[in-house]
Amino acid sequence: MTSPDPQPPGPEPEPPLPHQCCETACDPCIWTYHQRALAKWQERAAAWDDHCRVQPEDNS
Repeated sequence: MTSPDPQPPGPEPEPPLPHQCCETACDPCIWTYHQRALAKWQERAAAWDDHCRVQPEDNS
């Protein structure tokens, strides 16, 4: 079974606004959620980039 073609990653997750962080060391902090979302987005963007990359033709 092959994996489906990756989908475009969409827009990069926006960082939290300054007033959204209470700065009391919550666990998890809103910045933790943002970092997780950003990491997933970066994985999708890399998969999309790999999928879209054009391979040179082998003319041997």
